[in-house]
Amino acid sequence: MTYYLYRAISAYQQLKSTGIKADEELIAGIILENLPDRFEPLIMALKNCDEEIRVDNVRNRLLAEDVKPQVDDSREHAFVNEKFKGKTYFKGKCFKCNLYGHKSSECV
Repeated sequence: MTYYLYRAISAYQQLKSTGIKADEELIAGIILENLPDRFEPLIMALKNCDEEIRVDNVRNRLLAEDVKPQVDDSREHAFVNEKFKGKTYFKGKCFKCNLYGHKSSECV
């Protein structure tokens, strides 16, 4: 993502250096439109804020967003205890108490 942002901003700066008057809001909009779907909340926040959408604002917000750690949304790993990870449980019947889930050597 950082490489994409670098390329887009360097193209914008090249346009400015040649004397072509590029609309900064248009360039910022082009940058935002080509972002992956995971940036949709950020795009909506930028579009709904009161300040003008400028290339510098977009760059700063994207770089700040890119630094944030990625959160895994899957909940299947949320409550895994490292102590029991990969441990297989005894599914048979105890010969002492006739209950399932433990061996007679573990029976209390």
